[in-house]
Formats: sequence, C-alpha cells, structure tokens
Amino acid sequence: LNNSYTGGLSSYCLVLMIIAYLNAHPDDGDNWGRRLLGFLQFYGRDFDYQNQGISIRPNLPYFNRPVPSPSLAPLDLMHHPPPYLFIADPVTIGNNAGCHAFAMANIKAAFDRALFDLLEGGNESNKTPLLYRIINPL
Repeated sequence: LNNSYTGGLSSYCLVLMIIAYLNAHPDDGDNWGRRLLGFLQFYGRDFDYQNQGISIRPNLPYFNRPVPSPSLAPLDLMHHPPPYLFIADPVTIGNNAGCHAFAMANIKAAFDRALFDLLEGGNESNKTPLLYRIINPL
C-alpha cells in the first residue's frame, strides 16, 4: 500500500495529507498520540474521498472536488473514472498528486484498521489497548 505504482499512497501524498490534517486540526496541541488517532479516524472513517479534495493551504485544507467535465462522454468516464484521491499539488499547480492512488479503498481500510488496533487491539489475554501499551510500557 505504500507504492504508488501499484495503487498505493506515495510518501509525498502521505506528507500532504498529514500537513492538511494538522492545518485543519490545530487544537490538538502537543498531544501527538491524539493527533495520530485523529488522523487515522479522519482519513480512515470520516473523510469523503469521492467528493472532497485535500490541500495544504492553511485556510482551505479540504475542498469540494472539481466535477468531471460534461464534455467527457459517459464511456470515457467508464474507462477513465475520476481519481479516488484528489490532493492539490503545491509544487505543480493544477496537478492532482493523488491521481495514482487507485487502491484508496484499501488504504482507507488500513487507516481504519490501524485506529482499531491502537484503540482496541490486543489479544484475548491482554485487553489493554495497544496505544496505551506503547505509551505506558511495563
């Protein structure tokens, strides 16, 4: 899932997503555990990938995605659907940095699973949440 050539998320896109999240949620202060959980919750469960885009602009970290041009024939949209992830590239204006991440359903599920594992993870003999075990070792 970390290889954009196989539909995964490139490190560049992940960094842009992190910056956008931090810009949109500055109230978490210095609690980096809370920020990690918030990031996983937001991108794993709450974010609407089909209708919203991501930007690192502090005043507009999320925006309504551009609608595909009506001049495209329905057949064109069937063979070349709009990308599942839209991240405004701050280096190349007009470029979608997330256009190659076609496995976003798997990535979203991985974020959700990571959140679950951190909050509820553990086996039958150890009911202590994983994040608590990481932050408060024996």
